[in-house]
Amino acid sequence: MKFLNTADLQKNQILNIVLHNASAAPVNPMPGQIYYNILEKAVFYWDSIKWVAIGMFVESGIGISQTDSGMIRTLDINVDNATIEIDTQDRVIIKDDGVGTIKIKNKAITFVKMQDLTAMRVIGSITGGIPLEVAILNENDLASNSGTSLATQSSIKAYVDAMVSGIGILIGGFDASVGGSLPGGTTVKKGSYWYVTAAGTVQGQIFNVGDLIIANQTNPTLTNANHYVFLESNRSQATSSILGMVMLATNVEVQAGTDTLKVISPAGLSARTATETRTGLAATATQAVVNAGTDDGTIVTPKKLKALLDLKSGVAVSDVGNGSLVTFSISHLLATKDLNIQVLDNATGEIVYPDVSRSVISPFNVTVAFGTNNVPSNNQYRVLIQKIS
Repeated sequence: MKFLNTADLQKNQILNIVLHNASAAPVNPMPGQIYYNILEKAVFYWDSIKWVAIGMFVESGIGISQTDSGMIRTLDINVDNATIEIDTQDRVIIKDDGVGTIKIKNKAITFVKMQDLTAMRVIGSITGGIPLEVAILNENDLASNSGTSLATQSSIKAYVDAMVSGIGILIGGFDASVGGSLPGGTTVKKGSYWYVTAAGTVQGQIFNVGDLIIANQTNPTLTNANHYVFLESNRSQATSSILGMVMLATNVEVQAGTDTLKVISPAGLSARTATETRTGLAATATQAVVNAGTDDGTIVTPKKLKALLDLKSGVAVSDVGNGSLVTFSISHLLATKDLNIQVLDNATGEIVYPDVSRSVISPFNVTVAFGTNNVPSNNQYRVLIQKIS
């Protein structure tokens, strides 16, 4: 008896079954096929590459080879006599070339054993690799700019002190009311600054109380304004012609629209809503709001107005075609599947007959499909949808 297709036993048992007995493996096996070898007295299965005896669970790993014979698997250590060998007494010997990382017990290395290090060197890894000797540099100017060396504490302190000493500081107040010269001098460093204590004009520069004068170079000239940077920090109310400070308008002031000195924040702009007597922002109405016809504060778009008119008239119209698609989904608001649908050629006015279907899930959708050899050009056809009931 031959089964020419899969037999599904629906999770029922096969009792008193006997495996295929053979002295040699079956030819052209399939993955998972099993048989009983009567010579080796073992059950084998085909794993898509070779016959494997059921019951072997030992696999060789790195450095170990295996040899299979029936139910017996022999494991041997691979030796190259350069890194590892086996002597005549079956002992495994690791040779010098076979030694890699050695784990040393804690505190096993004493300071005496490390005294061969070169002077001004420490052991470390600057790349994340093997630790090496790393140089320690004692340079007050850090001139080497090395990415592979360490700096001493004294050289770091000397370098930082030198940098800090060259940074400008607050020198004090400056009275601009007396005119004359700008602050400065031979001891002034770049970045040093003054704050204005009295308003005035100096070297053509107008100063207000609180303004800052910053030296833009070391030893700035007292009469050269180009040697300084001036920061204004005290401005009066800004106008349309004067640079200055501004104040934010309140929502009430934004809605009133009469203040000419205050600026509008995003929140204030949002509060400026449009009404019949006031210009401002207005939201766009949803289709549901347009259909309800009760909201008097939102704007109706032409598209939503057309949809409402189509709904009221019981007719929806849509042009289809773009030169690439052959299937078009047309939405409408007629709220029924009882529809009369016609498709017209916009150029000739003739009625054409593509495949037309109504959605069985939603009454607001019609699908028009053309054949692959009749791809509509841009807006070539007009779809007329008329409500019957």
